[in-house]
Amino acid sequence: MMSVVGSFKKGSDVRKPWGRNFRDDRWKLGAVQRLSLLVGSFLSGCVAAAGQTRPPAAPLITHNPYFSIWSMGDHLTDENTKHWTGAEQPLTGLVRIDGQSYRFLGARPQRSPVLRQRLQEVTPTHTRYQFEGGGIGLELTFFTPALPEDINVLSRPVTYVTWNIHATDGVGHDVDVYLDIDPRIAVNSADQQVVWGRSRARGLTVLNVGSRDQEVLNRSGDDLRIDWGYFHLAVPDTESAETAQSPSALDDFLENGTPRR
Repeated sequence: MMSVVGSFKKGSDVRKPWGRNFRDDRWKLGAVQRLSLLVGSFLSGCVAAAGQTRPPAAPLITHNPYFSIWSMGDHLTDENTKHWTGAEQPLTGLVRIDGQSYRFLGARPQRSPVLRQRLQEVTPTHTRYQFEGGGIGLELTFFTPALPEDINVLSRPVTYVTWNIHATDGVGHDVDVYLDIDPRIAVNSADQQVVWGRSRARGLTVLNVGSRDQEVLNRSGDDLRIDWGYFHLAVPDTESAETAQSPSALDDFLENGTPRR
C-alpha cells in the first residue's frame, strides 16, 4: 500500500496537497487541492443547503453509463458513493485538524466524526460542497469541463477535484487532507483482481489502477460497471505531497496524519 498525504502548517494559506494508498486487494488515494481524475461529467443545476431541496443524486465523477460515481444521501457523509446502478464504488475523504480527524466524504470510517455540511450546489459543470468544523471551512469541488463548444475538451474523460480550506476562527491550524479511492472504481464486481502502477507525465505524478484481465466490452446488460482501461490520479509537482508504503495508511492517518513508510 502506498499513500501521499498533504499538510498545512499554522499561519500558512490553508490550501494544498494530496495522497494515496495501495494494497493487493485495496487501492487508496490521499490528497488535497487539485487532483485530476480520468473521468468526465454531465451535471444539472441545483443548490441544497439546510432546509432546501437537493437532487436525488449528486454527480461527482461521471463519464458514461459504465463509469460514473454519485452521492445518493442527503449529506456527502451519509452513504458510500455509488455507481448509478447502486453498486458501491467508495470514495473516502478525511481531514485532520490540529490532531483531530474528521470525515467529509463517504460513510466510513464511522469512528471518525463528520464535518458539518453547510451547502451542496450542482451546476452543469460543477458539484460543490461546503463544510465547517474544527475551526476551518472546507470547500470541495468536482469539476468536469464538459463544454459543448469545444469538442476536444468535451471528449477528454477528465474531472478535477479541488479543496479550498480557510480558517473560520481567525487562528492558524495544522491541516492534513486524505482521499481514499477503492479499487472497485475500476472493476465490475469486487471479486475481480486489479493491478496498480505509478508513472510520470509532464510535471505530474500519475497513479493508476485497473482490472488485471482487461476484458473490453465482454458482456452486455444495464447492471454493469467499467472493467477495462485504467483509473488515473494525477498529482501536480507544484503540490506538496508525501508518499509512503503501508498496509494501514488510513488508520495511520486517523491516528497521526502520516502513513508509516
